[in-house]
Amino acid sequence: MNKKQRQNIIVILIIFVIVVAVGISYLLFSSNLLKTNINNGLSNSNSNPAKQACTQITKKERQNRCLAIVNKDRNLCNNVSEDDILACQAIVENKPELCTKVELSIQKKTCVNEVARVNNNINSCDFADDKKDCVGSYLAGLYWDKKFDLMNQKYCDIFLDGDKNWCLALVTQDKSVCGNNSACLSLFVQPLSFCNNQQMSKSKGECLRDRAMTQADPNICDLINDINDKNRCFFNIVGHINPDISLCSKISDPELEQECLSNAAVKILLNTQE
Repeated sequence: MNKKQRQNIIVILIIFVIVVAVGISYLLFSSNLLKTNINNGLSNSNSNPAKQACTQITKKERQNRCLAIVNKDRNLCNNVSEDDILACQAIVENKPELCTKVELSIQKKTCVNEVARVNNNINSCDFADDKKDCVGSYLAGLYWDKKFDLMNQKYCDIFLDGDKNWCLALVTQDKSVCGNNSACLSLFVQPLSFCNNQQMSKSKGECLRDRAMTQADPNICDLINDINDKNRCFFNIVGHINPDISLCSKISDPELEQECLSNAAVKILLNTQE
C-alpha cells in the first residue's frame, strides 16, 4: 500500500467518525427535545384544567396523546402507541387526510370523528368511509355542546327521510320536526316517564342517558340498570355537558374510564375556544 492510498484511507476513516458522531449527537438531541416537550406538557398542569385531566390518565402513552392534543404539539405524538401516531398527528395538525392511512377501520373512524370535533372541521368527514355516520356524530356533538352557531341545515342534505328530520330537529332545536319519532324526541327535554315508552327504538338505559344529558344531571345516570349504558352515560356527560373528571371514576370499565379523562380534557379545550 503506497502513501497516497494510506492517506485516502485515513481521510475516509475521519469522515466516517465525523458522520457517526453527528448522528449520535442528533439522536441525543432529539431524545432530549422529546423529553423536554413531555415535561413542558406536564408542567403547570394545575393551572390548566385540560392538562390536569390528561395527567390523571395512568397509561403513559394515552397521557401523551391527550397532552399532544391539548398542547397542539405534534412532537408529543411520537411518544404514543405506534398504531396511534398517525391519528394523533391528524388531530393535532387538523389533517384528516392522515386518517386514511390508519389501518384498522374502527381507529380510522375515530380518527376522522376526532379531527372533526377537536378542530370544528366538518370537512374531515369527506375522508370517512361512512360520511353520513361522521356528519351525524359531528352534528350530535355540536348539539350536546350547545354550539348551535356552527350547525347548518345544509349539512342535513346528506340524510334521507326520517334521518333528515332528526338532523333538522337538532340543527333548528325544534322538536316538532321529529314528528312521532320517539328516538328523535328523546334528544329534547322530556320527563323521566318518557323512557317507559315500550315502542322506542332506544333501550331504556339509552333513553335515561338522554334525560341526563338534556337535564345536565349526572345523577340520572345512577338510575340506569345496564352497566354499559350507565358507563356511557357518565362518559357522555363528561365529554359534552360537564367535564368533571371525578365523574370518570364512576365508570366501571377501566379502559373507558381512561378514555373519559381524555374526553374531559377535549371538552375543557373546546370550552376555552368559545
